[in-house]
Amino acid sequence: MRGRRRKVVPELPKTEPAPAETAPLPEGWIDRVCEKPEIAALISNREMEVLHKLLEGKSRKQIAEELFVTEATIRKHSTSIYAKLDVHNRTELVYKLTKQ
Repeated sequence: MRGRRRKVVPELPKTEPAPAETAPLPEGWIDRVCEKPEIAALISNREMEVLHKLLEGKSRKQIAEELFVTEATIRKHSTSIYAKLDVHNRTELVYKLTKQ
């Protein structure tokens, strides 16, 4: 490394982690969300099963194993649920359903 000087980057100050902005969700919130008539009217029974498991935080692989289908089927159901509820991902889904 002849002729090159190393840049010295100053050490950043230590910071505390940001406090959680949201409170934990109440017990049974998933059932209450899934039972809402405006949601039940939009999605099929099988999509409702997938929605419930998505809201529990399960992976596509776990959902597929529990429902005895392929991950591709779960991906298709998820995409359909997201489109019907006008969201783009699981995070938006949870945010939208908890804010209603």
